[in-house]
Amino acid sequence: MTKKQEIDHKKKTNGYEYSLDTFIQDSHDKLQLASIADYDNSNIQNDNIGSHLYLSGFEGLSNSSKQTFNYKTPESITEYLKTSIIHGPLKTDLYPEGKIYFQGKSNVLTYPVSFLLEYNHNGKIKKEIIDQYEPDSGGGFYTPATIQSVFTYPIEKKNHIFVIVSWDIDFVASVGKGGSDYKIYSYTKDQNGNLKQDENLMNDPQLSGFDGSYTESNNEDHDKDIDITESFNLNNAEKLKKYLEQTYNFAIIQGPFETTLYSKGKIYFQAQESGYQTPVNFILEYNQDGQNKKVIIDQYKPNHVAAEIASVFTYSIHQKPYIFTIVKWSARPDTSNGRYGYFYKVYGYTKDQNDNLKLDQKINNDPKLKGFIGANQYEVKEEITFKYETAGKLKKYLNQKY
Repeated sequence: MTKKQEIDHKKKTNGYEYSLDTFIQDSHDKLQLASIADYDNSNIQNDNIGSHLYLSGFEGLSNSSKQTFNYKTPESITEYLKTSIIHGPLKTDLYPEGKIYFQGKSNVLTYPVSFLLEYNHNGKIKKEIIDQYEPDSGGGFYTPATIQSVFTYPIEKKNHIFVIVSWDIDFVASVGKGGSDYKIYSYTKDQNGNLKQDENLMNDPQLSGFDGSYTESNNEDHDKDIDITESFNLNNAEKLKKYLEQTYNFAIIQGPFETTLYSKGKIYFQAQESGYQTPVNFILEYNQDGQNKKVIIDQYKPNHVAAEIASVFTYSIHQKPYIFTIVKWSARPDTSNGRYGYFYKVYGYTKDQNDNLKLDQKINNDPKLKGFIGANQYEVKEEITFKYETAGKLKKYLNQKY
């Protein structure tokens, strides 16, 4: 704690300016102050404080008015650091006798919200800080994090804890932006049984966003300023669960197949276990710098019914390897103008200049690589506009055309 005398006869100020700016470090599963009030006192501890502490104020006379600063001693600062539960506790079956809750200081805008887990470990209650949600300091004004919703939901049959966090943005303080910033956090057990952020879900750009309005300024003519409104559609548990179900809860319907295009590469196709109005995901997994990467290469959307993978194979064009998929959709007379049979489309993928597996647009736009095989009950005749429904036939065409 620094203490600086401040005397200003013109402003009639006589007193002391106090300032404490310190980091907080982790020690033996507890957080403690690195330094406080000029004391090197390791006994000053609190389990639920933030990663950084800044306190300042004036004590003395200012314009004949007496002012006080209440945080000059270790005891007063320790009292300041006390937190309370602002959300929860909620039971979790991820751990024996497990419960989760969130602590913060509702009267201190600069204070983070801590996500805590308590559970039974070998007969003793263990408490861990899983995460901290720092305040937003945009526009020079601090906005504390708010816990909007907390729930458990399975992703690929593995339980996750989801936390919807928001920060209110004041229109005046942030200079023309008003509404709420949202971010969705996802946690699941790692291989060591520890509750950690799920990196795959945390990197999903759809799981964060802004809900409100802001002004796009035209510096030359403010009469041409544009007011823009944005919506974040995953701001409650019901909407988020629907998105997670449609995007992540898929079962492998074909594969996996090894691919030499990438180190330890494999491809496979996933679809939801129930329902026909859902896409089929084409997934690539590979090793990059010792890390396992998982990428959604493409989605085959339903056409009244779900897509089916008729064939998958690797084939080279001008010595450049491609992955081809032949996809088909069942046709019914009531939804396909009297047709019954299958609609087909061929997709070809190869590496781009950045080593990413991408759809080849020349092959994608080839009119001969899509069509129909079946019949029309109204015209009572066979209808065939697609001739490459097998890998053998398609390879012969690719060799002749490309």
